[in-house]
Amino acid sequence: MNSRKKKPVYCFNNDKIYPSIIQASKELGIDYPSIGQCCRGNRSSVKGYVFCYPEQRDNYEFRKDKRHTNGAKRKKSIVVIKKLGNIPPYDFCSKLYFNSITEASKVLDIPMASISANLQNRTKTCHGYIFQYYEPERSEQNVGV
Repeated sequence: MNSRKKKPVYCFNNDKIYPSIIQASKELGIDYPSIGQCCRGNRSSVKGYVFCYPEQRDNYEFRKDKRHTNGAKRKKSIVVIKKLGNIPPYDFCSKLYFNSITEASKVLDIPMASISANLQNRTKTCHGYIFQYYEPERSEQNVGV
């Protein structure tokens, strides 16, 4: 028998406290490791549901902006820099703007995992491109490069 202590979890969506992660998993049809990740702050939501431990419920304000409804995921805009010259720091380059990794993957025919690895600085380049996150309102002023 598992010697771990069962810990109750709170679901914001239905304002219900479940006796354990396993019970919430069974009732909502969600895999229990994801609920645990959400409670620990490693994940913002699971299939549109937001969970935390009951004692954290009142102090949950700082994570409100991470909540999603209807299972929608956050999209981060990215810019792709195509190196055209061999002179560092890439004086001759063009930029392409995308609303998400998915969009860039489809247009450039590059696996999403490869783009993600480049965005997380695990690789220097990705299929000859350099990917970076950007904030559209800030970057629109600097598009003249």
